[in-house]
Amino acid sequence: MKILLSTLLTILLFFTTQASAWDSGEGDGARPGDRHKGILKQLQSLDLSPEQLEKIKSIKKEFKGSKNGKHEKKAHRAEMKALKIEMSEALKGSASKSQILAIADKIDAKRTAKQRARLEKMLEIREILTPEQRSQIDFMPGKRKHR
Repeated sequence: MKILLSTLLTILLFFTTQASAWDSGEGDGARPGDRHKGILKQLQSLDLSPEQLEKIKSIKKEFKGSKNGKHEKKAHRAEMKALKIEMSEALKGSASKSQILAIADKIDAKRTAKQRARLEKMLEIREILTPEQRSQIDFMPGKRKHR
């Protein structure tokens, strides 16, 4: 029982620490969405052809309009907030291990879906770039480089 309680408290601590780090700007210095913006900013520094620019604008417009519009962003944030509250209440209450793990699975599924959508967009943009242009982009900005 002590191990279960310890594990659950660790999970709760993880969620609250992540939210706190993102809100305060600590951690690796970027929120998940900010990493993606870094790639788009890097694209501006490349010598892109007019055709490449048009294709990238089209991809960005398609992405904003479908999976990641403002309404969907707000809905996603609200769902994540509700799930975190649900997790907190479950940990404080008498929820079973399977109920708590089910909530954690829902949170993971939401995060994974959002990350996958971003990755798909990045891969579409990557296909437009030449090998030389690709070599100039840091596709994982926010990750520390080896020294």
